[in-house]
Amino acid sequence: APINELLLSDEGKILEGSQTNFYAIVDGKVVTAGEGILMGTVRRLALEVCERERIPVVLEAPDLKDVDRWEGCLISSTSRLLLPVDELYRPAEGAATT
Repeated sequence: APINELLLSDEGKILEGSQTNFYAIVDGKVVTAGEGILMGTVRRLALEVCERERIPVVLEAPDLKDVDRWEGCLISSTSRLLLPVDELYRPAEGAATT
């Protein structure tokens, strides 16, 4: 499958994409990094909608070790607005990829 976004992480915690903000849905909550990221206009709007609709938000970077608990994940940017992520690919640690 083609890759259209590179996610940046810090010890397995996803901060953001190279051009996007990142969100995981865990236990009915939107989990997204609260610091160390570019805030973004669409991110601000998405978080405002969550507040208005009373969708809980956790401002912590989603952790890949919890990926099996994720109900889904999303990316947002000005050009893409808010999109679901269809597939996450994580190469094995230390593995060379081509």
